Amino acid sequence: MNHGQQVRLAKAANDQGFTLPADAPDGWISFTSPLCPVRIWLTAEAGRPVLALADPAATDAPPHPIPLPDGAAIAVSAPGFDALDRLLDRVHTPPLVAEPAPPPYRADPAPDQSDPLPPTTEAAQLVQRRIGQELFRDRLSARQGGRCAITGLAVPELLRASHIKPWADATDAERLDPDNGLLLAAHLDAAFDRGLMTVGEDGTLRWSARLDAAARAILGVDAGWRVALTAAQESYLRWHRERVFRAG
Repeated sequence: MNHGQQVRLAKAANDQGFTLPADAPDGWISFTSPLCPVRIWLTAEAGRPVLALADPAATDAPPHPIPLPDGAAIAVSAPGFDALDRLLDRVHTPPLVAEPAPPPYRADPAPDQSDPLPPTTEAAQLVQRRIGQELFRDRLSARQGGRCAITGLAVPELLRASHIKPWADATDAERLDPDNGLLLAAHLDAAFDRGLMTVGEDGTLRWSARLDAAARAILGVDAGWRVALTAAQESYLRWHRERVFRAG
């Protein structure tokens, strides 16, 4: 594995959320992730990327015959770096911490201090949510070329990674799925998030009656704006139209 291959392998790992380098034997580079317990090892053989995993159940790809680093149980080969990106994306499914269930009703409003919530639990949830949202934004920005899906604005400071199916209602996989998102200018993100705007099956914008023509004019809305949608995005948008959008 030459230096150029090592750089490309490291970039592929970083792009898919594997950001913490770990010790590895010669000829391999290894990464872990703050979002999931999977450890990976990467190398190149005959110019092709090779991925080794500690958990053979983490991939359904056929095993590749190669001496494994200590701790690895299986190695798989990818035909190229684009295929490696897809392979790593399937492997990296972070188990984000679920929202805690509400406490049972108590007739006595006095707090129960017998088993207090560990103070680190809430902090860990916030850290994992922040990392997950940053990864989601990176994937969405890469998908949309760093531009607002509606206006084409390409100023990162004015763009927001908007979930179509909100974070609180989404599964772990949906929270990081770029098809469950639109990169939007900040004012359009606010309207979309509050249900004052949605996107129809044909990609046209639909506005709540709460935003009349005068309000839309102030926002600079162009009646001809249209969003180019994937089939997966349209599936999420049906949920948004039914559950989030407020037509009246």
